[in-house]
Amino acid sequence: EQILFNGKDPKTGLPLGIDKGWDYQPGASVEKDLAIFSKKMALQDRQVAVAAVAELVSSPVFNRWLENPQGLFPLAIISDGDAAAIGAKTTLAHLSKETVVKQKAHHPELTPGEYTHAQQCVDRGERIQDGPLNLIYLLEEAGYVTVVKATKTGESLFVSSFRRLSNDAAKRDSEIRRLRRKGT
Repeated sequence: EQILFNGKDPKTGLPLGIDKGWDYQPGASVEKDLAIFSKKMALQDRQVAVAAVAELVSSPVFNRWLENPQGLFPLAIISDGDAAAIGAKTTLAHLSKETVVKQKAHHPELTPGEYTHAQQCVDRGERIQDGPLNLIYLLEEAGYVTVVKATKTGESLFVSSFRRLSNDAAKRDSEIRRLRRKGT
C-alpha cells in the first residue's frame, strides 16, 4: 500500500489526512495509526513533517501512548545532514516502548508535555556526534538533552534518551562538559 498526500489542508496547513486535532482513527489501533502516520511523514518535506509530529506529540494521543506504549511513537525529525552523519536512511526518530520504560525508571520527573522539547533540541541544540551511530543534541538554554541513535542497518532511527539537565549549576556544568567531550 502506497501512502501519499495530495496536498495540504488549507485550514490547518498540515498534509491532507492529518487533522489538526488528530486523536485517533475510529476502528483502527493507535499502533497501526502511528505506523501509517510515520510512513506518511517519511514522504513529506521536513517542515511539514516537523509540524505534524509536533502536533501529534502535544496531543492527548501521546499522553495515552506513554501510559501504555505499544509500537513506536514518532518524536522528532532530524536533518538530512545529521541522518547522513550517522548512516541513517530516515530522518524520523521514534520513541520505543523499551526507551519509555527506561525513561520512567531514570527520569520519572519528566512530564508528557516536556517531550515537545526533543524536537527543539534537534532544531536549535548543539549537535555532538557520539560514535558512528549516535547524535547528542544539547539545548543548554532550555536545559534538555536528546540522544538519537541509528540502527546498524540505518533503516530505523530512535530517540534513545531524552532528559533534563541538572538544576544544580555545578552538576549541570559537569554534565555539559562530559557531553561535549564525547564529541571530541
